[in-house]
Amino acid sequence: MSRRRKIGILVLSGPLLLALAVAAAGAASDPVETEKVILRIEGMT
Repeated sequence: MSRRRKIGILVLSGPLLLALAVAAAGAASDPVETEKVILRIEGMT
């Protein structure tokens, strides 16, 4: 796998991982809000 391709994958997966981390953090405080975030993430992918 070329270096450029690895960077591309990191760039694409970065925001998704960040959104998942935010959703996981939100799950502890507000389950309903987290459900909305997860649905939004699924809509993007």
